[in-house]
Amino acid sequence: MKNKIVEILSANLNWPIIFEGAESTDFEGSVVIDSSIASSELGVIADANDEMIKPSWLTKLEKNQNPIKLLVISNLNKITKEEQNKFIGIFKYKALNGYDLPSGTKIVATVEPGGRKELSPEILSLSLYYNLKK
Repeated sequence: MKNKIVEILSANLNWPIIFEGAESTDFEGSVVIDSSIASSELGVIADANDEMIKPSWLTKLEKNQNPIKLLVISNLNKITKEEQNKFIGIFKYKALNGYDLPSGTKIVATVEPGGRKELSPEILSLSLYYNLKK
């Protein structure tokens, strides 16, 4: 399965990709955030001195030395369609709260087998979808 994932990632450099049947552990060297992450922990905020406070997942992504940085959102189908909307900025703009993700970031999401029906139409419209179990 890993060879198939590498092939798909190599062929699609710009679109976010949703993999049905993949696990976050299938993406070596990636930064993984669980889809259930609280919105307050997802974005960049300014403190009282207008200093930017980045979430730990973003700091890890920025420190990643790979030319292609993988951000994996795991178990996307395990949250409601409405809650999935918190990821639209990441899927559509590779940004969050006006803060751009590092250059070379590739967005990947995982869903369980049969999980496509649990995804929001907006998220599906912004991504490529691959069923690895077929």
